[in-house]
Amino acid sequence: MPPLITLSAVSTTDLSGLDPLLTDISFTVNPGDRLGIEGPSGAGKSTLLRLLNRLQERSGGHIIYQNQPLESYPVPHLRRQIMLVPQEPKLLDMTVETSLLYALQLGKIPPREAKRRVTEACDFWHIPPDWLDRNELTLSVGQRQRVTIVRGAIVQPRVLLLDEPTSALDPESAQRVLDCLTTLNHRDKLTVIMVNHHPDHLRQFAHRIIRLESGRVMET
Repeated sequence: MPPLITLSAVSTTDLSGLDPLLTDISFTVNPGDRLGIEGPSGAGKSTLLRLLNRLQERSGGHIIYQNQPLESYPVPHLRRQIMLVPQEPKLLDMTVETSLLYALQLGKIPPREAKRRVTEACDFWHIPPDWLDRNELTLSVGQRQRVTIVRGAIVQPRVLLLDEPTSALDPESAQRVLDCLTTLNHRDKLTVIMVNHHPDHLRQFAHRIIRLESGRVMET
């Protein structure tokens, strides 16, 4: 089976075009992989995730997704296939329910089907029913983080990119999230690429771990 994603000598710079953020990054991601990315602050971990769904563009090298150059996919289509859940959770001034439904509406899911998916997702991810009418002003950072993970997963992407998904969670909530992700990986063959500063979480979840330092792969 060919790799799902292949990075070959991928590099990128900051907005000035002078300072490198990533240099000669090369690795493959297979279908159903659980890949962890670790490294110190400023190593380029979040930049790498943004390159994979074109929130940021590379300055060199190649990224291949499903045997085609990443740039050959229309950006809206690509971002439904490779979904990024950023570190800072935002509900865009919506309630929890509206935010989840909106993610499905963007994918042109019929309203009745969208409502059913939201109900099933909240049950699966242990989102209490009384959260549905709340907005981000009445949720803690950790609660918003859980909701944004659900919003990323509910559209059923092929690849889920997670930037520090357990950073604001208590140990019990973090374990629930990791358990749900593991279930989706086994059941739906969801490929997950996770950046995490918690070594124990990465080692529990990931099939393999890539370490970045100063924008370079130092260890796998």
